[in-house]
Amino acid sequence: MEDEKNPMKYIADKIDEYGYTMIATEAMVGSKNFRVAYTIGMAQKNLPEFMVVGLSQENSAQFLHSLVLKASAGELELFKVCSEPTSTLLLHDMANTPLRLVDVTENFFGPKEGGQLPIEVNGFHPYLITRYYEDKGIEIPVQIALLCYPDAQGLFFWEAGCDMKDLDLIGFSRTHTLH
Repeated sequence: MEDEKNPMKYIADKIDEYGYTMIATEAMVGSKNFRVAYTIGMAQKNLPEFMVVGLSQENSAQFLHSLVLKASAGELELFKVCSEPTSTLLLHDMANTPLRLVDVTENFFGPKEGGQLPIEVNGFHPYLITRYYEDKGIEIPVQIALLCYPDAQGLFFWEAGCDMKDLDLIGFSRTHTLH
């Protein structure tokens, strides 16, 4: 019975069974309802952990599962994933909507004033990723790639005029720094 209440054992069991697991959470950040979902287990395959924000749990699961399948099959040019949003890997969904994978590893694990790690971005940090890999003895940080999708006008969250900035985890200013 004790193991059923241990979230890290549950996560490890799911990763053992499926090769990865997905964590979805929803919380209020300020006055906004904040949704985030991310994978755990991909770094064991030398792949990034994937993250998506602002989508329902069902849509997040579909996007993440598709990314996992494509990445695991070697169908993504993951060497093109970088922290510069306008230069990073460009993908398209089934409706031909452009999507980008942005490397946000430094946003969570980069040096913070006084050398403290890890940091939070807009009040969020994927602590379960950190805890899982530390328990496994795998060096932190692991790469985290954020799936970015455009707003109704086709603008990404770093572009002027985008109407969904508050839905996204990482808010880049015009110079691509956190604000």
